[in-house]
Amino acid sequence: MGSGTDDFAGLLSSLKERSGLSYGVLAKRLHVGTSTLHRYVRGESVPTEYGTIEKFARLTGATAAEMAELYRLWMAAVEGRASSAPSTPEAPQDAPTVSEPDPEPSRRRLFPALAVVAVLGVGAAVAGVAFAGSGSSPRPASGGAPRSAPSSTDSSSTSTPGSSSTSTSSPISSATSSPASTPASSTSSSPSPATLPPPISVDIRPYQWEDKCNQWYLLNRKPSEVPPPPTEQDARGWAKALGAVPAGTMKLELAVQGTSGDTVVLHSLHVRTMSKAAALPWSAYSMASGCGGGLTPASFTLNLDVDRPLARPTPGQQGDTVIPAVDFPFKVSKTDPQVLTLYAHATSSNVSWYLELDWSSGDRSGTLRIDDHGRPFQTSGAKGRPLYGYNMDTSTWEIDDTATLS
Repeated sequence: MGSGTDDFAGLLSSLKERSGLSYGVLAKRLHVGTSTLHRYVRGESVPTEYGTIEKFARLTGATAAEMAELYRLWMAAVEGRASSAPSTPEAPQDAPTVSEPDPEPSRRRLFPALAVVAVLGVGAAVAGVAFAGSGSSPRPASGGAPRSAPSSTDSSSTSTPGSSSTSTSSPISSATSSPASTPASSTSSSPSPATLPPPISVDIRPYQWEDKCNQWYLLNRKPSEVPPPPTEQDARGWAKALGAVPAGTMKLELAVQGTSGDTVVLHSLHVRTMSKAAALPWSAYSMASGCGGGLTPASFTLNLDVDRPLARPTPGQQGDTVIPAVDFPFKVSKTDPQVLTLYAHATSSNVSWYLELDWSSGDRSGTLRIDDHGRPFQTSGAKGRPLYGYNMDTSTWEIDDTATLS
């Protein structure tokens, strides 16, 4: 049992004992079984609905500070259990792949961020040149053969969790590596390139806020059931605990770094859609009360409404400095990382998607799958949905008639 669950259960027990209410009375008012409430208080189970926690706090006479602390501990407990649960990636939809010749690797840029904008709207299935969709498993790429030619070498998998003090990092779900050519058989006991882990690691930060005062989440909940907006650091736990989906735009940061002193070339990044449906008919909630300023880095635009989407570099802004448009390939090493910032846009669709990053190093090459702890990322349009803003004075969510969200 994690400390987050222990602390959460401890506060529940303290509030329950102080209130003087029996388990039977509390369970009846909460509309849960008495045994279920016992499991909550003992830390054997964690409620999945915030409404249950809020009602428990009110019934036991919790103060505003205790309610805030109870919410924080509940969110940590839910997040801890979710991150420890194993998951199997879903199979994506097949889509055609169009190969392109690899350009010469770019010289190392000094810009801290590269942004890629993916417009995930209603339209054709994923297809493209630089960002193509196909297959349910990573594609090994042979350095000496056309990009569309499959490799005959075995795949290898890695799980490389990243770390950050200000964000939640996700592991690489799967990866492949293959030699550029097939060497002659050898009696050496050294592992073959096909069995070696990829020479790069990726720190994944899926809940970043570019313009924090214009960050929205879709929730299938009434305003009275939604807790106050989180800080950016707590956004992932808040969204996961409540089943929230980024509305309109989802920002994703990838910090790619070599695991040795050898140079690794990052050739391209592919967007894979796993499902696409109508936008979620839920209400949108603004994170404005927890926001601050934001910077606009260099960006690429990818419009998936067209039959053959292309990544189109556009200049970005960082502070007072205009950052020229930059494109793949990039070079990384252990001492020379590259940050990739992506903006996934949805207009009228609810899209599940993930990424694949092609790399090569010496005579090895491969593809890394990038997703949210083994699950696809999800982004949904919110056009025409009710928009709520949080009123700090009344501690309630209220309809915001002045807000716009495309």
